[in-house]
Amino acid sequence: MIKTVNRFRCDAGNSYPYTGIKTPYSKVYNGTINHINLPNCKPLQIWLLCRHGTRFPKTTKILEMLNMTRFRDLIVNNHEIDHRGQLCRRNLRALKRWRSFPELDATKGKHLSLQGRKDLSSLGNRLRRKFPELFVEDVPEKYKFRSTNTPRTIDSMMFFVKGSFKDTFSVKLEVGSASNDTLLKIYENCEPWEKERFSKEVTAFINGSEMTKVITDISRRLGFVNNISKEDAFLLYDMCRFERAWQPSKESPWCAAFTDEDMHVFEYEEDLYHYYSVGPGREINSKLGCHPLRDMVDRFTKLENAEDSDEPRGVFYFTHSEMIMLFYSVMEIGKNPVHLTASNYRDMQHRNWRTSLLVPFATNFATVFYRCDSSDSPFKIAFYLAEKPLTLEGCNNGVCDWAQLKKKLVPIAANCSTEVCWKTS
Repeated sequence: MIKTVNRFRCDAGNSYPYTGIKTPYSKVYNGTINHINLPNCKPLQIWLLCRHGTRFPKTTKILEMLNMTRFRDLIVNNHEIDHRGQLCRRNLRALKRWRSFPELDATKGKHLSLQGRKDLSSLGNRLRRKFPELFVEDVPEKYKFRSTNTPRTIDSMMFFVKGSFKDTFSVKLEVGSASNDTLLKIYENCEPWEKERFSKEVTAFINGSEMTKVITDISRRLGFVNNISKEDAFLLYDMCRFERAWQPSKESPWCAAFTDEDMHVFEYEEDLYHYYSVGPGREINSKLGCHPLRDMVDRFTKLENAEDSDEPRGVFYFTHSEMIMLFYSVMEIGKNPVHLTASNYRDMQHRNWRTSLLVPFATNFATVFYRCDSSDSPFKIAFYLAEKPLTLEGCNNGVCDWAQLKKKLVPIAANCSTEVCWKTS
């Protein structure tokens, strides 16, 4: 007989949808078209910084995932033979029926999944519907597309184009340097940034009381007498969140290993890591994140100064979570009044720096530059994060007056340099 200790887990299970940077975009974007209406204003340009869509993990992780049948069988035996464990019948049956995700194989390390393609084509289609004036299929040169030199970002760019333009409309697609992309991947070869990237706060949290309790609870829930290793616990978490991301409408059987509180702890560990690695926790991060900002500011300045500027209607960049978060650092998006640490998890339940909401798969930061019929405020900017209006300091309901905003952004752009990574002699 199967011992069922906690039936609540079968009825409600783990309902917490946020899993750090592996969160499905559909859990953040609510499906509605949030469009800022600016009367007597004409959009001149949309500038987009976009993360690639849902992907597969690295090859070594894929091989571990393909070998999860062994782990699954141990859990089943714990319940059915040794009568240990706390999974209810329904969750245990789902785990017994589990098979590796059909798309998963070792040749697809870090490549887009089918869901990742849908993420980007759907995004392109929605932006076209929101801003039809900026997606006019007449002059291909009026659009700039660029990605980093990886299959997942290149494919994301291509599927975005498929979603936003007709197949007959041909635009130039640029790919950045594989070794020195200072606009979209400057962190790749930046030795000063690489130093102390892994904060001692992360190590302290992983070895601390909250994570220790979570691993103990997971181990007993799955029927193990001794605690599973930290590596196995994180592998289980990856199984849960990747399978959720690949098929957002389905639940992964592996998620039954976790309670909502467990998921909160794992989410915080990842938030803590990125807070110092690429977020507000280190000063160097904003110095790297300024490069996309400078590109944006330079383009808007040209639009402001020239009635017939040759600036594109659309500028679309496709990059990685690291670059997105570095950019957030300089824009002060997700900035916390108090630093995240290993010891203040309980106090940070309402933190601003939450990677699940800021950097899910396919997340995007968009700005739209407007010319308005107003002598007092002739130029305005609307900001969107994951297609929802984003209000920055000094702005109202996602809309900023360019004359005011540039007082803050232009000096940052002017002082932006690669010397932080490569000192000139």
